[in-house]
Amino acid sequence: MVKHNDGYTLLEMIIVLSIVSILSTVMLIYPIDLNPFHESQILYQQSLAMRHQITKRINERISFNHNGNINHACTQDFNHKTLKFQLGFGRFYE
Repeated sequence: MVKHNDGYTLLEMIIVLSIVSILSTVMLIYPIDLNPFHESQILYQQSLAMRHQITKRINERISFNHNGNINHACTQDFNHKTLKFQLGFGRFYE
């Protein structure tokens, strides 16, 4: 009579749990930024508005018209940086 053990060994369980705990610790220390707009993406959205002659909305407060100008001057926080958007050409700075 042949006996089959189809379960996981203790060593396999320890390895899997240690990998999961290391990955979760790394994710707590270095979280992923879920903010979809970075500075380069804001400039890209502005260039798309000018190229296609449409209005591109960044969020509820910021949109670029067909000339690439911003709808109003404001200050926004993106990726833990405070960006100030100026009227005119729609440029921004920290």
